[in-house]
Amino acid sequence: MRKTVYTVMLLAFIVGTSYAGTPRAVDATRLDIAGVRLGMSQAEAIQAISSALGINQDEVVLDKYPRENLISGKKDPAYFKVAHGIGKFIVYLEPNALNPSISPTVVNHIKYEMPWTPENVQSMKEAAIKKYGQPSNGTIGTTYEWCIEPSDNPGIGCGFVKGPVLSYFGTLLELSDPKYRQAVIDFNNKQNSAKPSF
Repeated sequence: MRKTVYTVMLLAFIVGTSYAGTPRAVDATRLDIAGVRLGMSQAEAIQAISSALGINQDEVVLDKYPRENLISGKKDPAYFKVAHGIGKFIVYLEPNALNPSISPTVVNHIKYEMPWTPENVQSMKEAAIKKYGQPSNGTIGTTYEWCIEPSDNPGIGCGFVKGPVLSYFGTLLELSDPKYRQAVIDFNNKQNSAKPSF
């Protein structure tokens, strides 16, 4: 009996794995959510999302409490929001430690979310695959991911990727790249480093 159960479980694992397919490498820096891409300046991102959604730029709500930009020393919005239909967008901005002369901040994280309903889950899933293609980790699980170096294990997907990743789960879509935040951390560490004087 135990042998039969083990055999069935093994077959199920093999079949499930075979349907997962070969991991697909996707350059997430080329992807966008409502026209907004990683690395865009605030102005570029606002122009892009306004054009993609067909809205006026005054419908974009900027962060009401700008924070001090560690790079420029001035205060800049940390994000802006857009409500469109029943969905909401949040575009996060990071001080531009990589190219401060180009723009004071850059897009490092984009979120789009709809209220959870079974219908919205299904429609967002279909829309994500239609726009971005087959996920890097396949479509077996409930979380889909797109990245340049996915794991050969579809269960891990882009979990260990340190670069840009697009992820979908339920009614949430996110595009992010940790390199912009890391650049700020490196800049801050450099500014606060010195030779001991004792």
